[in-house]
Amino acid sequence: MFECLRSVNSLPGSASTPAAQRCPVSTLDDVIMHLVTFSWRRDVTNDDVVSVIEGLSSLPAQIPELLSYRFGPDLGLREGNADFAVAAVLESPEALPAYLDHPEHQRIATEFIAPLIATRQAVQIEFPADTAF
Repeated sequence: MFECLRSVNSLPGSASTPAAQRCPVSTLDDVIMHLVTFSWRRDVTNDDVVSVIEGLSSLPAQIPELLSYRFGPDLGLREGNADFAVAAVLESPEALPAYLDHPEHQRIATEFIAPLIATRQAVQIEFPADTAF
C-alpha cells in the first residue's frame, strides 16, 4: 500500500508522484490551484496570444469562485518550458466545475485557446486557505 504524499518535501527524491500515490481530495478548509500550461502551434502569432490574454482577463469578474487568477506567456528563462500558463485559485475542489463549465470560460477556451494548442497539461494542487498569494 502506498502512502499519500502531500508535499514535495515528502517525496523521496522523486520528481513526480505515481498515480497510485496521488492523494484524495481534502475535506479540510483548503483551497485548490488549477494550473494549466499550453505549448502553442508554430504558426501562433503575438496577436493570437493577445486575444487569449484579453479573453482570460474578463473571467475573474464573471466567476465568483475564483479567488486569484494569473496567466501569461512564459518568461523564457528555461529551455523546454511551455509557452503560456494559467493559475486559477478556487475556493474548494467543488468550485472547479463552476470555473471550467462556466459559459464564458467555455467560449474563450473554444474560440481563442483551443485553435492555438499544440499541447496542454493541467494539474490541481491544494494548500491552506490562509496562504498569501
